[in-house]
Amino acid sequence: MKKQYGALVVGAGIGGIRSALDLAETGHKVALIDARPSLGGILTQLDHQFPSDHCGMCKMLPLTQRDQSSQYCLRKGFFHKNIDIYLQTELTGLEGDPGKFHATLSRRSTFVDPTRCVSCGLCAEVCPVRVPSEFNAGLGQRTAAYLPVPHNIANHYVVDLDNCLRCWRCFEACPTQAIDFKFKEREDFHVLVVSPDEELKQDLPEWLKKENFPLHLTASGEDGLARITGGLDVKLLLLDMDLPASEAERTLRRALELRPGLAIVVLAAPDKQEAAAEFVKLGAREILAKPLERATSVPRLDKLFMRLVSDEALDLEVGAVILAAGFECFNPADVPCGSADLLLYGQHPGVLTSLEFERLCSSTGPSAGSLVRPGDGKPLRRIAWLQCVGSRDVKLKADFCSSICCMISIKEAMLAKRHTRGAAEATIFYMDMRAAGRDYQRYRDEAETGAGVRFVPARPHSILPGP
Repeated sequence: MKKQYGALVVGAGIGGIRSALDLAETGHKVALIDARPSLGGILTQLDHQFPSDHCGMCKMLPLTQRDQSSQYCLRKGFFHKNIDIYLQTELTGLEGDPGKFHATLSRRSTFVDPTRCVSCGLCAEVCPVRVPSEFNAGLGQRTAAYLPVPHNIANHYVVDLDNCLRCWRCFEACPTQAIDFKFKEREDFHVLVVSPDEELKQDLPEWLKKENFPLHLTASGEDGLARITGGLDVKLLLLDMDLPASEAERTLRRALELRPGLAIVVLAAPDKQEAAAEFVKLGAREILAKPLERATSVPRLDKLFMRLVSDEALDLEVGAVILAAGFECFNPADVPCGSADLLLYGQHPGVLTSLEFERLCSSTGPSAGSLVRPGDGKPLRRIAWLQCVGSRDVKLKADFCSSICCMISIKEAMLAKRHTRGAAEATIFYMDMRAAGRDYQRYRDEAETGAGVRFVPARPHSILPGP
């Protein structure tokens, strides 16, 4: 039976949470989804908001049914009896009319049971993986088993399958068996390999032996299809493009007719990649490049298995849909040439984005709130903010003002002054100072006259590295 909701809210940032709470407070049942493994969006990375320098999310607390909802800080999470939260979930299909929509959701597993995880951190301690931390805007590193937002309540670890090395150390270290890599399901995960490659048929049984997948090998598409029609519960089909083209295509089409949704991976040599791409359009899931290498192919197949047996599709009946997908911050490194090169972003450790500086100031950031230079760890004493990078630029098709950067820079300059007890020299280079909100101009004047922040009307063209 499909679950029914008064509304579906897509995006669990500040806008989505506010929308969900408003609807829930009026008695509507709400499904709140987010593609990330945590709530709060970008506000989880920001400790202060202008013009009060407080958090600001407490103003969103439920106003009526307080006994049935959370009363702690909304930056750390929330619950409400009328809101069901689905994380790592995306809207993949929407049909119908207002009042009666049919929504299809794709929910990715975290591979950690939240009812068992006690947030002891042992899984992260033994994990050998180190990748840039999204929470700290890439300034620090995290492991493949990690806390998406350290200050959330309730909090549990998640496993980043894309970067996982499949060493199983986190599974072995977990004292409550909260991490589930689906070892029991492997014995029922039948893999059918259709390939005339004799060397491959010798290698695969040895390579996949540790994964405990039942492996079935055949050299012809007809025999492979016969096994499927004969009752073999195939969960994954490896189809080699070394088969005659017509046989390979017929095998693909017929297999999908017999088992709609069957996961098919195409094995293709470099000269057959284009034909393999056409097979993906016909319904194959992905392509593995031949010759296969054990070090890369086995983890990739194992991760595919994990997704197939762990991820789920959800069907909801909803009366209304609110899209609160938020935004992505402009990344100067994405510009092929021009301002990114002239301003040294990505080339010099002392050039940061606004969000990176926020994390540098935070007590949960990479330097635990100590304001130090990212390059050498020395105290930060002179800081310049350059405005309108990424906006008001016709070449970037962004000939508009983002409306928020001026106040963010003022706030960060004030934070820098506060963190260094006035020792830091803070200068804001601006084109126009847009302080259009309530008390914004007062905040800007206080920064200049009270805190000593310098305001210079100019747009620097380039940055030259010092010694």
